[in-house]
Amino acid sequence: MKKSILAVASILIICFVTYSFFTTPKTQASNSPYENEYYYNEDQLGDNYSMIDASGSNTTNEKTTTYIDTKPSSLTVLVNKEYGLPSDYIPQDLEIPVITFSFPGYSEKKLMRKDACEALVRLVNAAKDEGLDIYGVSGYRSYDRQLSIYTKNIQKNGVEQTNLYSAKAGHSEHQSGLAMDVSTQSIHNRLDETFAATPEGKFIANHAYEYGFILRYPKDKSEITGYAYEPWHIRYVGTQLASYLYENNLCLEEYYNYSPSDTVSNDTAYGTAIDVEEHVDYNEEN
Repeated sequence: MKKSILAVASILIICFVTYSFFTTPKTQASNSPYENEYYYNEDQLGDNYSMIDASGSNTTNEKTTTYIDTKPSSLTVLVNKEYGLPSDYIPQDLEIPVITFSFPGYSEKKLMRKDACEALVRLVNAAKDEGLDIYGVSGYRSYDRQLSIYTKNIQKNGVEQTNLYSAKAGHSEHQSGLAMDVSTQSIHNRLDETFAATPEGKFIANHAYEYGFILRYPKDKSEITGYAYEPWHIRYVGTQLASYLYENNLCLEEYYNYSPSDTVSNDTAYGTAIDVEEHVDYNEEN
């Protein structure tokens, strides 16, 4: 009798353990995305990592994201004319990269976020090893400063002219602390398309991705990014994503499968993302 009771009890225990194993909620899988957030870099994956095969099969390397990254502090955040940063967002890890700038003294324009800062130093030093001199011109730009620039130029030049050269406050990628405008002395550190033809500009175009940077506003992508070609504007996204975008000739909007609204897509007078105070042609004409 006792043996029968023990046998039944053993069976019940085994059934209970098996049931618990298969029904206990597991920790959220690492490929479950949060709404409107996406992290590509390995050090950011966490619970937010998600990619989908754009072709619907596993026979291609082309992939796109499920969600657009809109988290301000993310290294892969999308900032453009439609996706902005909060007015109170200030990166907490801003530093000054140990490189040569086009101007003396302290300015917030010398600041970048720590990861971007360290990568920029490596990029500039690699160029220096090739006998090239890359200068920093304009990095971090606070919301308040962007608002001041934008407002001042509307008062001076009107809305239409201002929109050609200045992003609205909150929609400047410089506020993220991940972007830097660069140039070289051979063109007097100007920010214009002549930079692309310089040895430094060619080095940036061909090697920036190796250090985690992308040309944020590539040639022939204006209808997608909303901005004209800017060979001087580099944006840090991490080496993994930068390499992927470079190898597949994609801009950040294409990677996120972003489609501009009619307001952006119908705007053929694509402006630039630079500070109008540093734009030579703008200042000469105004």
